[in-house]
Amino acid sequence: MKKIALIFASLVYAVSLLPAIALAQEKQPDEWIRVHSNDAEFSIEVPVEYDYFYDENGFLKAERSSSYKLQKMSMLNAYHAKTLLSFERYKAKKGGLEAIYDEDKRFPKEIKTSGFNRNGTAIKQITTNTDEYYCVRQYFHSKSNIYILTVATRNGENATMKRFLDSLIFKPATKEKPEAGSILFSALKATPVNLVTAKKAEDTDKKDETNKSPTDRGKDDTSKLVVVKKPKPTYVDTARMKAIQGTIRLRTTFGENGFIPEIEIIKSLPEGLLRQAIFAALRIKFLPEEKKAKPVSLSKTIEYSFAIY
Repeated sequence: MKKIALIFASLVYAVSLLPAIALAQEKQPDEWIRVHSNDAEFSIEVPVEYDYFYDENGFLKAERSSSYKLQKMSMLNAYHAKTLLSFERYKAKKGGLEAIYDEDKRFPKEIKTSGFNRNGTAIKQITTNTDEYYCVRQYFHSKSNIYILTVATRNGENATMKRFLDSLIFKPATKEKPEAGSILFSALKATPVNLVTAKKAEDTDKKDETNKSPTDRGKDDTSKLVVVKKPKPTYVDTARMKAIQGTIRLRTTFGENGFIPEIEIIKSLPEGLLRQAIFAALRIKFLPEEKKAKPVSLSKTIEYSFAIY
């Protein structure tokens, strides 16, 4: 397996991570910390064990005839008390948030849309309740940034997701300093995402098969991987103008903490479509597989198709 040199040069802020790491080492896994955007408009509590991803350039999101740049991507995921907790923040126009919201409310059928006002901020919400999972996603924005919060469980609403959502403090255009004791985004420990290229597609198929043991999946103490949200990548104009079509295949590692730590590229496409697919994969929301009540990592091959109609 050959490693690709590119692992997003802008993956982390060029700052010292020692304060956040030291704090995490002092705290116990069942404890929480408060994290704060550098501009002080967004603050929320998260478990001390988390995965954090940052990318300066981000990706494109399109809806109908409009295309939006979602830049300065900050995403934190955690799997705590059998609950997925996640926030995403992007420097983007309001239309970018609306494009994501419009896509999310189309699937699955078991969704309920609602909205409410919290301290002067309009928040849209999508609640999904199926036989496999319960998920709540909230969408809101400031003048310069858009936000998405996601919580999910296998068994309905619980205290962990309620704590996460209720801890939100949002003050757009604030001039206040970050709350004392909170950790700035720029000081969060970052989880590297490894991009590798497969030698042979058939080798990857065999690896996937090793994760599909009928015996293991049939045991009462095993809970299967559940994908609660799978974003779709957007076509980029250069690829569309050159009429590039086809399928991108990625062998994706669904980590035990609700994060994607590794993506193996099996089949690619040019003109920026691979980047779009990679960022779609990174943003997948899922409940990791559990064996004997403990979350475990699992690799699966996913495909993204690009077709011009």
